[in-house]
Amino acid sequence: MQQRPVLFLIDVEPNTPYDRAGDAWSGTQIAFGELERLRHIWEDLTGQRVVFNWFLRCDPQIRQVWGRLDHIHALFPDFISRLRDGEDYAGIHPHFWRWDMRGQRWFNDFTDAHWKEHCIRTSITGFQEMLGRRPQASRCGDRWMDQGVMDLLVREGIRYDLTLEPGSPAQRHWCDRQATERLPDQRYLPRRPYQPRSSDYRRARASDAPGPNLWVIPCSKTAPAWGLIRRFPPVGRFERTCNLALWPRVLQRHLEEALYGGSTDPLVLVLRSGDLARAEFLDNFQSTTAVITAHSGLREMRFVAVPEALARRTEPVDGTGAGAGEDLALRGDTYHVMGV
Repeated sequence: MQQRPVLFLIDVEPNTPYDRAGDAWSGTQIAFGELERLRHIWEDLTGQRVVFNWFLRCDPQIRQVWGRLDHIHALFPDFISRLRDGEDYAGIHPHFWRWDMRGQRWFNDFTDAHWKEHCIRTSITGFQEMLGRRPQASRCGDRWMDQGVMDLLVREGIRYDLTLEPGSPAQRHWCDRQATERLPDQRYLPRRPYQPRSSDYRRARASDAPGPNLWVIPCSKTAPAWGLIRRFPPVGRFERTCNLALWPRVLQRHLEEALYGGSTDPLVLVLRSGDLARAEFLDNFQSTTAVITAHSGLREMRFVAVPEALARRTEPVDGTGAGAGEDLALRGDTYHVMGV
């Protein structure tokens, strides 16, 4: 049986978006310890190298709050050194927070194209300063995506985008009442990795059709279920992203099924590092990863870098997001993909 690739995406962020406290990055420090512990366990169980995918925040808010784009490097130099050496994979995690001088507050500016361009290009600059190379993967904050952002990512040489969360409806930002736009409707997006059409990133193009040299890898979602939500109406039927710090009961049931294999599409797991500063989220994370560790299907999984998850895709595009052979896209990637 072919092993299923697992993409573990970690957004390297402070505990809250704009917390200046001395322990503002304590969750990230905890995440480093927890993930290294899991790496050793999973490598012993699978008999294979376990690779994590880190998405670094180095956008305008990071520079304004902490004084430098490479604040992550200043805090965690050993971590950045390991990424430079290619021990794991890394990309950018741009957010679109903007400072309102009059109101003395932060808000997400999702409508100003120039601001979004500034945030993405600043993130690329910060990444390049830390790692000495341009990023090839991106994961935009708060699952924000629009055609202008996608077109910019293509122009800037991004080869893999991991922002989208199929099944997510349009909704207000959960912690920013002043956001200039609702989060986009992503209910009907492809569920499998795909190359987007030039004029519509939400639709897969045919393998022989011209289009951007970029792959979209959607986040894995649970089956729809009823539950409580933090907006009106308070109860709804919806899908959950596989965020290992949230929704342990729903997510563990989903992973019990997903880990039995049978699919060659990547299983995409996510974690926001700052969340582990909260005891509740740390407990959720430890509980859910314990379920993964104990599952017999773990031995049929490969924790891989983003490019490797697509390296052996040979099926043609079918309109639902299946991809064509990805081996050509690996050329020029600075990450050494083991075994490819």
